[in-house]
Amino acid sequence: MNSNLLGRYIIALTNLYGIVPEKKVVEIYNLYNTPDANLGDLEISVAQSNLPMKLITRRAGYFLKDYLIFEDRFLDILRLQEGTEYYIPERNELLMYEDEFWFKQSKIFHDFNESLWDYFELDYRRHKHITELLLMDCQLGLDIKEIMEELSRNKLEFDSVEDMNIFMRRFQKLCRNTRKWQYKGHTYNELNSGNRFKFAKGKLKKIFSLQKS
Repeated sequence: MNSNLLGRYIIALTNLYGIVPEKKVVEIYNLYNTPDANLGDLEISVAQSNLPMKLITRRAGYFLKDYLIFEDRFLDILRLQEGTEYYIPERNELLMYEDEFWFKQSKIFHDFNESLWDYFELDYRRHKHITELLLMDCQLGLDIKEIMEELSRNKLEFDSVEDMNIFMRRFQKLCRNTRKWQYKGHTYNELNSGNRFKFAKGKLKKIFSLQKS
């Protein structure tokens, strides 16, 4: 068992799911790696990983993002997650989530990002901050009213209703394709499309066919 690698799985999976049971971290680690890890091995990895620096807390058999404690949303997210299977990324994708702000650079994202540049005068640092803030809002599943309040707090105003509508349509499209904590890492579209069960069945089959290495 690679204790450093297991620690990286703890961080990546907590960032992806918001909340993840300790047993699920070990289970997913063992899908891709040999020799298998166990809960005893997890203790070694926790000691080495400096989780507070990654804004991760360990509580009652779970790893969770500190935000959920500060905002008292721990139990809310657990309730929302009930009945949903975990999205399990490919091996190469999984560790990308060590960066809590990592996301795939899709055309949907580029359309949204282009709107930020078009509608607001932002320097690079502030643009990056606003992008990360709004992507976090997507991940948390905030509604449109809350998003508008977020923009207002950051003193971002639209020149016209038309500009606002275009931006919000692009933002909503982005949110529907963003991996959310409440969906255990799935996107809204994955869980609510007509192919939901086909997707889940195909993903499960793929996972069980993985060759450990």
